[in-house]
Order: sequence, then structure tokens, then C-alpha cells
Amino acid sequence: MKREAITTAETISEILEERRQKQLAQMNVLGERMAALGRALEEARREVGVDSLTKLCNRKTFDEQLQRVADLASLFGQKACLLLVDIDHFKFVNDNHGHPAGDEVLRRLSDCLVRTFRRRDDVVARIGGDEFAVVLRETELKEGILLSQRLLDAVRAMNIEHGGELLRITVSIGMCQARGGEGPEAWLERTDRALYDAKEKGRDRVAYSVPPE
Repeated sequence: MKREAITTAETISEILEERRQKQLAQMNVLGERMAALGRALEEARREVGVDSLTKLCNRKTFDEQLQRVADLASLFGQKACLLLVDIDHFKFVNDNHGHPAGDEVLRRLSDCLVRTFRRRDDVVARIGGDEFAVVLRETELKEGILLSQRLLDAVRAMNIEHGGELLRITVSIGMCQARGGEGPEAWLERTDRALYDAKEKGRDRVAYSVPPE
């Protein structure tokens, strides 16, 4: 009987160990599925905030970042600059070279923007058809002007090939430094007026407003 009891105990132990191994395997599978789901959700979250054509931030992400930077400027006096960038005569590109050529122009300009504004805190976004925005934290007006001019020069130097054709573009830029106590809507509106001023003065240039002393 003692031998039978030992055998029975060993059998029960083997059964319990087998069940434990199965449970561990199931837990591992479940863990892998949860991790995969987490990665999928994170990827979906990123995609929601990204423009599908240019891979830049989209309008929603831009609005959120602009609000945060405007709050920092108002609460702590942090310097920041906002740029609005429009492609000059973009309709001409679409009408005369086709929308695929227009898409290629948008992608190339996006690459140029990312190369020009390379800091980790810089926010580069596509906020409309051919309109882009850049939010520069910890940036004063003088530095913002220099960076805007660098972008103008980089765009002028671009050679965009599409369908055997060589395309050249320029951009107009409106740029404004944040003001203390100013909300994101007012900051954006003021920068938009500067962009309009750049277009009125002949395009292919940057226009800006000087913040009050």
C-alpha cells in the first residue's frame, strides 16, 4: 500500500506539474497577445497623429502642441516661435503637372522641413493642403528669422524630379514669436497675417511681427 501511495502521489504530482506547465504556456501566449495588442494600439495612436502622405504631424497633433507651447510661454515666459509655410503657386503645379507631381512636391518639402528643423522639441506639421507649420520651443525671434531664411534657401536649392520633369518651388513664410498671455488661436492668427504679408510682398520670403518690449 505504501508503494501504491507513493505511485499515486507521483502520478498526482506529474498531473499537477503538467497542468502548471500548460497554464504557464497559456499565460505566455496571453502575454504575447497582449503585448502585440499594445504595440498595435500604440502604432494606431501614432498613425492618428500623423499625416498619411508626408508622415509629419497632422493638424490635430499640431493644435495640441501649439496649446502646450502657448501655455508654457504664458505661464513661464518661455520663448517660442511659430512658422506657417505655404508653397508658392502650388495650384499651378497640380494643374500643369498633375496631382502625383503635387504629392511628390509635398513629400520633398516635408523632408526639407525635417532636415531644417532637427531638434527633438521642434514640431513640424502639415495643417492643410499645401500649408505647413513649425513650432519652435525655446527660440527667440532672431533665431527664428535665421532658421526661416535657412528654409527658404534649402527650398530654392531643391531639384524635384517627377515623370522626367524637373520641378522647382519656393515658399512663403509667416513667423511670430509667442507673447505672454496670448492664447494659441491669437498666436496662430497673428502668424497667419504675417504669412499673408509675405505673399503680398512678392512671395519667396519670410515676414514676421516684432513682439512688444
